[in-house]
Amino acid sequence: MDVFGTENHVQHDFCIKMRDIKIIIIPRQKNKEGYCSIYFELTTYDGGKRVRRRVSSAVKVKPSNWSKVKSKVLKSDPSATLKNKLLDNKYQELLLVPSSTKEKEVKEYSELLDYLDRFIQLRVMLGCKRTSYKEFITIKNRMERFEEFRLSQGFKRLRFNDLTLRFSDDLILWMSSCKYDPNTIKKHFITLKTFVNHYYNRASEYPEIEFTNDYLKSEFGKVSTHSSPPLPLSDKEFVVLCNCEHLLIAKPSLTKVKDAFLFACVTGLRYSDLFNVSEANIRENLIIVSPSKTENTKRDNLCRIPLNHISKEILNKYGGSTASLKLSNQVYNRRLKELFNLLKFNQITEVKEYSGLGSPLVKNLPKHQLLSSHNARDTFITMCIKRGVSIPVIMEMTGHTKYETMKKYIKLDDNHLFESMSRF
Repeated sequence: MDVFGTENHVQHDFCIKMRDIKIIIIPRQKNKEGYCSIYFELTTYDGGKRVRRRVSSAVKVKPSNWSKVKSKVLKSDPSATLKNKLLDNKYQELLLVPSSTKEKEVKEYSELLDYLDRFIQLRVMLGCKRTSYKEFITIKNRMERFEEFRLSQGFKRLRFNDLTLRFSDDLILWMSSCKYDPNTIKKHFITLKTFVNHYYNRASEYPEIEFTNDYLKSEFGKVSTHSSPPLPLSDKEFVVLCNCEHLLIAKPSLTKVKDAFLFACVTGLRYSDLFNVSEANIRENLIIVSPSKTENTKRDNLCRIPLNHISKEILNKYGGSTASLKLSNQVYNRRLKELFNLLKFNQITEVKEYSGLGSPLVKNLPKHQLLSSHNARDTFITMCIKRGVSIPVIMEMTGHTKYETMKKYIKLDDNHLFESMSRF
């Protein structure tokens, strides 16, 4: 083999020390998108002769986002944290340990989690947005904890052929004992199946994997779920929100929060799209956006939302863009609760809290504690219905293709029902 021959695995018949490993890129070997592979350059000695080998890390980076001095991906790369973690994991794998420990590692090899890690790396390398692979990171972390539980019960580490109906029952019961919401349990299995399908559909390319068909059965991951009722602002609350500037003089940090939520109430935009509106999205008095949530699942992936005097005023206030309003979802929701508490949105509302698969705990809480970013979409759709906007027009603005999906956002108050009956 050439001294600089590249191989995807390391023969552990030599001793590697930290000083014998360098992490490098080769800028001249950029692909069409401008990315270079990151390699581990290993220095070993065979019969007194120094031999260098390159081992691919399966991570790619643009040269401008790579620190040669620190041997790490710079923060200017959107996926820097994940990529550096993958490099650290690979680095530790390449450091040899005593043979007794090596044998233990082979015995405890977790096939399922290893391939799940590779699947996440593939998503990163394909340039997918973090939103499209962060759920798999969550699944991996959760499955690692479940695997540790299985080990304590005398089971071996997870492999693909462990995905039986018994495995399904055990995982459901474990997640329930950990107080996971039934909807979270259901989503966990849906995401897990997506990952397994990737390799199952490529079984001929992965002859080393032994599959079971149990995960394809309807009973696998079968859990009774629940729907969270919509919680739109009432007409009175919406008017209060529109005219609350005088109440925010002492709370200037809440002004942007108010404007962001109000903009969402009159456009129906999700949190993931709310802060991406700019002049480039405005055409002939319409906001035209491609929702990030459905960009990989729908061909006609456009929402067309007419501007009104409220959305125009907010855009003009912030220079034609909503980018300066952006907050993390956690901070945004926390400040929304502070805002709605200040506005005295205190209507007592019944809510069910699910903890595991048992009966939910029923609580009566003031509305301001329950409202979050997503309730702006409830408000938009409910207000449209109450004002007689046709269903097809609403779906054109929200990007829904099925009425049953959109229906979940509608909640009509008693006054609207009485008014509708009086008109009848």
